[in-house]
Amino acid sequence: MNEPEQFEFESYLREFRPRTPKALPLEGPRQNWRRIAAAIAVFFLGAASLWSALHYRELKGPIVTMRAEEPPVAASAIPLTKLALEKPTEFEAALNLEASKTLNKFDRTDSALRALAKE
Repeated sequence: MNEPEQFEFESYLREFRPRTPKALPLEGPRQNWRRIAAAIAVFFLGAASLWSALHYRELKGPIVTMRAEEPPVAASAIPLTKLALEKPTEFEAALNLEASKTLNKFDRTDSALRALAKE
């Protein structure tokens, strides 16, 4: 930038005068009640979540036991492996029982797999 341009630019900047900013508007009573209501809602939702987490077992209900004629079915892989190694017949019965409960039936009239069962 040469000397005359710099002088013009500085004189242009001297024209600006600093002003004090306006005061921020105060919040009215309408704004405060919304914040208070939101804080109360968050507090009660957090308290309800904490309470339900601490009382989870009580809310689940009673533990359902299996009938005597059904073999026990373990929920994880380790007890199932142990059952398969120690008592293979009970393991097969347990798998057949679970398969009859969870897998789709081929012989039902509303089954999408019924067409595959016709062989």
